[in-house]
Amino acid sequence: MRTVNEFMTALIDYFGPFPNKTVALDIATEAGYIKPADLDKLLRQIKITLPASWTPDLKSVIEAIKAANIETMMLPGIQKECPVCGNHWKTTGVCPNCAYAGKSDGTPEEYRQWWQAWKEGKVPHYDVAKTLSELAESKAFPKTQQ
Repeated sequence: MRTVNEFMTALIDYFGPFPNKTVALDIATEAGYIKPADLDKLLRQIKITLPASWTPDLKSVIEAIKAANIETMMLPGIQKECPVCGNHWKTTGVCPNCAYAGKSDGTPEEYRQWWQAWKEGKVPHYDVAKTLSELAESKAFPKTQQ
């Protein structure tokens, strides 16, 4: 699904009509802050969370957004400071300076140590060309005849 209209239609098809136009408008407005690629994810989370006999409301949609870890388009306006390098930017996700992605990269202290070692050349850089040529030369892949 790529549009808010498709999302709202899918909600109505699954749960039935909304109790009033205000609830439908509130949900459609909130869905408008979601990237189109995440609308399917949101619909799935709402279906998992609510029984089909209930009707979604704004609170349940916002809870589903949080539970599915969906970033809304309202978040990029928030000023962030990277806990590793101190860079300031207005976006969501990975720091554009040091590439720290949050808890998945470990604590800021651990990542800061790794990042410093990487900048000093103590941590090897990933060389795609070398890796691919080694794979091509290995016996794991038989040579094809042309």
